[in-house]
Order: sequence, then structure tokens, then C-alpha cells
Amino acid sequence: MLGVTLAQVRAHKGRYAASSLAVMIAVAFIVTTLSLGSTVQRSITDALAMQYRGTDYVLEGNFAAADLDQLRTMRGVVAAEPMSTGFVSALVPGQGTRYGLAETLAAPGPLRWHNLSEGRFPEVHGEVLAGSTTGIAPGTVITVDAEGSGGAPLEWTIVGLVDLRGSPQAMDGATFYVPPGLLEELGAETSSVHIASDGTPKVFGTVGNAFPGVPITTGEDAAAAAAEEYLGTSGLLQNVLLGFGAIAVVVAGLVIANTFSVIVASRTRDLALLRTVGATGSQIRASVSLEALIVGAFSAVAGVVLGCGAAYGLRAAGEALSLPIPLHTVSLPTTAIVAGLFVGIVMSLVAAHAPARAATRVSPLAAFRPLETVRESRRTSALRAAIGLMLLGSGIVALVFAALGENILAGCAGGFLTFLAMVVLANRIVPGVVAGLGSVLTRLSGSVGELAVRNASRNPRRTTATAMALLIGVTLTSTIVVGAGLSKVAAAASVNEELPVDVMITSAADTDAQVLDTRIARLADVAGTALADEQRVSSDAGVHSIYAVDSQFGTALRGGTPVPEPGTALLSSDSGLSDGDILTVGDGKMLIVRLGEPTQIPLMNIADAAPASSESLSLIVRLADDLDGNALREVQDQIATVVDEISPGADITGTAAARAVIDTIIDTMVMIVAGLLSVAILIALIGVGNTMALSVIERRRESALLRVVGLHRGSLRSLLIWEASLIAGAATAVGIGLGIVYGTAGTASVFGLDKVVLGAIPAGQLAVIAFAAVAAAVIATLVPARRAVRTSPVEALG
Repeated sequence: MLGVTLAQVRAHKGRYAASSLAVMIAVAFIVTTLSLGSTVQRSITDALAMQYRGTDYVLEGNFAAADLDQLRTMRGVVAAEPMSTGFVSALVPGQGTRYGLAETLAAPGPLRWHNLSEGRFPEVHGEVLAGSTTGIAPGTVITVDAEGSGGAPLEWTIVGLVDLRGSPQAMDGATFYVPPGLLEELGAETSSVHIASDGTPKVFGTVGNAFPGVPITTGEDAAAAAAEEYLGTSGLLQNVLLGFGAIAVVVAGLVIANTFSVIVASRTRDLALLRTVGATGSQIRASVSLEALIVGAFSAVAGVVLGCGAAYGLRAAGEALSLPIPLHTVSLPTTAIVAGLFVGIVMSLVAAHAPARAATRVSPLAAFRPLETVRESRRTSALRAAIGLMLLGSGIVALVFAALGENILAGCAGGFLTFLAMVVLANRIVPGVVAGLGSVLTRLSGSVGELAVRNASRNPRRTTATAMALLIGVTLTSTIVVGAGLSKVAAAASVNEELPVDVMITSAADTDAQVLDTRIARLADVAGTALADEQRVSSDAGVHSIYAVDSQFGTALRGGTPVPEPGTALLSSDSGLSDGDILTVGDGKMLIVRLGEPTQIPLMNIADAAPASSESLSLIVRLADDLDGNALREVQDQIATVVDEISPGADITGTAAARAVIDTIIDTMVMIVAGLLSVAILIALIGVGNTMALSVIERRRESALLRVVGLHRGSLRSLLIWEASLIAGAATAVGIGLGIVYGTAGTASVFGLDKVVLGAIPAGQLAVIAFAAVAAAVIATLVPARRAVRTSPVEALG
């Protein structure tokens, strides 16, 4: 049988072309998706916590020079650099006073993470770097005042710009990267020490023992913590990417299983012939499994290579298109390659085993009957229905639990179980949907359409096999499109809930605030403004800063907030004060403390404000609700322009920049995944082509008979196209329905059910998917239809 099997493979290489291509594309899809998921996660973490790039360990605290020398001489330590941060105000020619941060620029080596977008690194004393978003050109000389420096202003020369593309560090005002010697002149103290090692696993313990009681963490943990500071949780994003990868593995496995089932089913007569000449059932099963192993292994390896190449190609394309989240390098996790090989080989073997086993259970003569005459037994049908309903119930429970409990892993499990239930119950679901659509088709296309409906309904197994390939692709595509649309709205709602201030402009107390308020309020995308006067108040615990606001303040914040009545102050429950404590304003007025949520901004009524206690004026700006990342950046630029005219040097903060970053991240992820969606359609097209070709072969005599009784070639071609369109329409309807369910459940499992806005489902994109799916089915039918109409009736009946 080994010789027969190898001969079959050599003699019928073309027969395996479609299945090999499906396996190869599916495996490449898995490898590319998982690789890009890892790459995007790594790149986003690098962007959010780029200061820890190259750092293996972080020691928290202030260390003397002797401590640093001791660290650098430890075995396994390659570099150790002190990291400091200080607040500065810089007088920038043409920009006025800029407020921001000065951070340590590490010495050349593994701890210098800075990538320059322009200029060079400092070489002499007084040279520094600036962030690429500051708008300061290399060669500019700035005058710096530092809090706590106690000395004369310093002059720094900007010699290069650090690429902050995709980094929330761009939100920190003007950021400067300064050699340690200059930071010492500012009076900044060391806050931590970053350590790079040679990979020796004992470095962590050695450093920890040398400095007992000093907090030490890995660079990876420190980067994750920094990412959480901006995104709430980096694990959230990782789970989203894991969900995309899980969907890719499940869908690709089902596509491969369906494709191989069709291939083996088309060889039922060949297998029966082998039975008649003496082959045993076990030999038949071994032969089919060997064919599947050969095709699966070859195609899986080719798919892994193609997937790796696609990942590198998409990275290069991302750099060429200047994606907002830079893909610094391609991450090829072992799990991606293992998953691709596993799905390609193991699923091929599993898919080929079941039809081969079924073929060995019938007598050789019975196996020569057309496939459509072999009916599923009642017992098997009842067992299939019971298993399908059990899987469906379990999956629905898991999806509901995931949506209510915000558990993405439970959502993946629920999606897998419900989709597996759909596969098991497809013999009942798809024919029912086909019959429903067929009642409409018969009114539109006459007798040819009625014949197409009867052909599609006559053999549920064949109809289901044809529909499943397309259903899988449509489900995957719809899930990602719906999930992306809902996630953008849900992510914005989450940010607005936790951080309600879109933009806050803080300027000196003598700023003409009314003019600034009027100019900002006139901007097209500004929905509301309110002034807040920062006041100094005192209590038994010390001096506090609190904002004096009027009734407009509540409408300028996301979610609204109550404005305190005169004589009271509203503080955070984490303020360290208790409900009922007394605050004293500069003119002697007394305020009673009332505590709010932990995120509550400290507020008092404007009627209680004292001019002598004013520290600064702030303008709170609320932006329009429907702004995407690009629109957010545009309105921020417009606000900055107005501020530079009226109050140069004012500090602009708020969450609009954070929302723009998150929106950019989601857009980048969708952009990458959208490049893979065409693969799902291509896999579906191959599956539809395979099953329609099998249908043409099985109905060769039937088609010839129709030609004999007067059906001309054009009508026969239309019959097959209508049949394919009907089956594709059923698959598309079910697939889009599942996609809406999965996308909604997935979004709820990540952001919470209360953040899901069904109106954000992209109906237009779903309509495009439906059109593309039906068009793909028609295209896939053209070649089999051409083969059917070119065969003469006499030859087909012979």
C-alpha cells in the first residue's frame, strides 16, 4: 500500500493543489497573525515604556557614586546607569516658556534606548536632546530654570530629536534628554538605577543580596507597569491580540478539515476499488492518512515560511507607510510556528481520517453509489444533534459569562464552542437558511432558479460542505470588523470614565483667561469650556491645591461632576482628609470637606475663591464626542496655536492625547488585521471551488441529461451560478450573524457590557463583506461551470 499511496500522490499531484494551497495559506495566516500580534504587542510596549528598552533590572532609590561603581563591577552586569527626572521651565526662542521634564540620557551602550529622528547625540557639555514632538529644531539654544536648582539659569543647546512617535511621553509637555552631569546641575536626585546584564541568571539574586531591602524588578515588569500607567492594563491589549490569534487557529483548522474532507470524499470510488482488489480497511485508512501527512507536512512547512515572510513584509510596509505605532522588529514566537505546523499536519490527519474510516465501513459495491445517495443514519443524525445542542448551550453560557465578567479567555472558549456547535449542526442550519432564501430566488429567476433551489436542497451534505468554507471566512471577517468598530467606541468610553478631562490649559494667574476662553470655545470641535482658578488652602494636615469652579465646570467634564455649594469643598477619598474636616482659604473663609470618589478632582465653589490665594488659572476644554485619532490631534494643534498667541508657555495637559494614542493603537491593529482578511476570503474561495468542482463531477450525468432535454449551455451555467449564489447567500447570512454576536461578546468581555454601543456596528462594512462573499462564490463557480458546459451530453452519458 505504501507504493500505491506514493504512486497516487505522484500521479494526481493536481488533485492536491487546491487542498495544499488551502493548508499553506491557512498556516501562513496563523503564523502571520500570531507573529504580528506578538510584534504589535512588543512595539506598543516599547512605545509606551521605551525608557526600559535594553534594561534587564531596575533598582529603585537614590544611590551614591560608590554604589554605582560596586554595581558595575558585579559579575554579569554589563552596564548600570542612574536615572533621574526633574521638572524644568525652558525659554524657547519663538515659543516662549515651555514646561516639561528633563530625563537622564544614558551613556552609549545597551541602556541608551533613544532613537533619533533628527540630529545627533550630545558630545560636549551643555548639549541635550529634545522630544520630536516639541517643535524645537536642532541647533536651538534654550534657557532653562529648574525647580530646586537654586542657581542661575542654564543654557542648553538642542543637538538632536528623540523619536517619540507612538509614545505617550509626547503628552508630557516638552521633554528633554540630558546627560547625568547636567541633571546634577539641576539638583535632580537619582530615582532609580537601570542595569543591563549579559544574561547570567544569578544577576538578580546577586544584586538583591548586595542591596538588601532595596526594591528590584525586572525590566520587563517595569515596562509593563509603565504601559499600565497609560493604558490601564497592558494585559488587556495582550488578551485582545490573543483573541485574534485564537480565532485564526480555530478558523484555519476548520477550513483545513473541511477541505480535506471534500478531497477524501471525492475519492470514495477509488477507495472502494482498492477494497475490491483485496485492500483491508486498516490499509485504506493508513493510505489516506499517509497522503494527508505528506500533503499536510509539505504545505505546513511552506505555510510557515510564507507566514514568516509575510510578517517581515508587513513590517517593511508599515515602516514605508509610517504607521503611528512603529514596528521596530518582527517577533516570531515559537508558539506561532508550532501552532502553524500543528494545525497544518495534525488537522490534515484528523480531517482525512473520518471520511476514510466511513468509506471502509461500507461494502465495496455499495461504495460505488453516488455520494448523494448515501444518507446519514437516524442514530447518527440524532447523536449529532445532541452533541451540537450541548456544545451550543455550553458556548452560550461561556459567552454570557465572558460578557458579564469581562473575561476574554472565557469569550474565546465560548466562541470556539458555539462555532463548533454550528459546524456540527450545519447539516440542519444551512439547508434551512437555503430553503428560506430559495423561496425568494424562485420568484426572481423562474424555472432555472427553482431547479437551483431543488439541487441545493436535495443534498444537505454537499450544500453544507460548500457553504462551510465561505461561512468560516465571513464569520472571521465580520467578527474582526464588528469587534474593531465596537472596541473603538468602548475604549474611548473607558478613557472618558477614568480620566474625564479632555484638555486642561494651565497658565499664570495674570493671564487674560476670558479672552483665552472665548477663543478656544470658538473652535469647531470644542463642545464646552470652563475656567478653574487653582487656589491654595490649608488644613491641619498642611497646604493643599484646589480648583475654584462655577456651574459650567460640570458640563466641561466627561460624565459630569457636581459643583460644590458655597462653603464646601469636594475632595478625593484618597486625599488624606476626612469628611467634615475644615479647610481655610487665604482670606480666612472656612470650607467643610466632603469626600467623593478616588478619582474626584479637588473642587470648591468660585464664590469662595480669594484672589490672594490664586496660584494659576486653568481652562477645562471638552471636545466633540465623535473625534477619531487624527481629528483629536488636529484640534489639539489648533488649541496649542491659540494658547501660544494668548498665553505663551502655558501647560497643556489632559486625556485627549491619551485617547488619540489608544485610537491610534486600535487603528494600527485593525490595519494589520485587515491586510489578513483577504486571506480568509481566498481560503473560502478555494473551499467553494473544491466543493463545486466535486458537485459537478458527481452530477456529470445529471447535467448531461438536462442538456439532452433542451437546457442550453447558458442556462446550465446560470443554474450552477444561481446555486452557488444561493448557498453563498446562506453562508453569508449565518456568518455575518455570528460575526455580530462574536464581535459584540468579545468587546463586552474586554471593556464591559455597559461600554458596548450597538449603534457603532459598521453596517456599511458588513454590506461590503456580504457582496464580496457572494462575488467570491460566483468566481469560484466559473471554472467548474465551464467544465460542465463544455462536456458533450453524449460523452457525459457514456
